[in-house]
Amino acid sequence: MQPGEIFVIYFPGMLCGIPLMIKLRVLVFVLLFALLVSCQGKPQVPFIQRNTNFPPLSNGDVFNLSKLNLAEKDTLYLNFFAPDCKLCVQELPDIIEFHKIAQELYPNVEFLGMAAMLATSSDFLTTEEISPEIETFAKLHRLEYKIYLSDAESLERFNVTGFPETFVFQKNSKGEWILKRKYISIVSLADLEKYARRE
Repeated sequence: MQPGEIFVIYFPGMLCGIPLMIKLRVLVFVLLFALLVSCQGKPQVPFIQRNTNFPPLSNGDVFNLSKLNLAEKDTLYLNFFAPDCKLCVQELPDIIEFHKIAQELYPNVEFLGMAAMLATSSDFLTTEEISPEIETFAKLHRLEYKIYLSDAESLERFNVTGFPETFVFQKNSKGEWILKRKYISIVSLADLEKYARRE
């Protein structure tokens, strides 16, 4: 076939000539449209299951995002970490510094630690089993923010894929907590402050 030559397509009772490039473009458009239509109507898998309970490391209420009532706060950080995770220990100085800064400059911020162990998911460790090591770690590093415990089920329901991971939520105009960012691996002080300032 030579450039510019016409494809002849036969339809019942119809004969039409379509240039090759136009035919290819129409074909691509039809395929994309079909793909778009096929995707519509399918239920969206929630990124996290908000009605998930995390027991506190020490005395206090269970943490549940769907029932959380922080009237004076509009930005929430959930830092998932494990004491036996090297990257978690590596990011601690920035985490601790941010918590101190937030207490002084950002009264709108709530920062929470969500603790587990690297073997929590694979060995299905319970929160009772990991609690002693988490408590030792918190005291060693003088962590002053609230810490909650995570088991394999709660990690899966929150779509935690590894450690460390930091979720940043902010309230919308209706007072609902909306996920703004999920940091996979180490999070920096600059990243944390950016959302505290609501930039």
